[in-house]
Amino acid sequence: MCYTILRADYVVSIENQLSSDELIVHCINKGRPSTFIGKKGHDFGEHMVPVKTNYSFTVPNWAFSDNDVYCNVTCPNILNKTYSLRAFVSMFDFIDHYCGGRHCFWKVSDVWISLFNLKKKQYVDIFKWPNMYNTTF
Repeated sequence: MCYTILRADYVVSIENQLSSDELIVHCINKGRPSTFIGKKGHDFGEHMVPVKTNYSFTVPNWAFSDNDVYCNVTCPNILNKTYSLRAFVSMFDFIDHYCGGRHCFWKVSDVWISLFNLKKKQYVDIFKWPNMYNTTF
């Protein structure tokens, strides 16, 4: 759990780098934005993301937050695959070592789902299509 005294917003962005297919993204916060306020299971809705564009949303993070955001990403035409991606979690390890700051940049390509690592200053391949095995965490 990531503990903050004040509210700290985090931006999650999922970029469609597929060669020729729309990406369907549907995200749900399975945690709680705060122990004291907010409800579990906030649904960010389903979004069609055209090629070379992205879908971004903000995750509010208060003291004692328990955010755990999963996004189903679907490539309906090329791969006909759906994967449940853990896009954001209120944990120091994830925020500091994977996202590296207030932004989590994900990229979905024909072969990989990658996360931009601020410390390494590059995208790190996390999941490989179509079997979707996890290479990092």
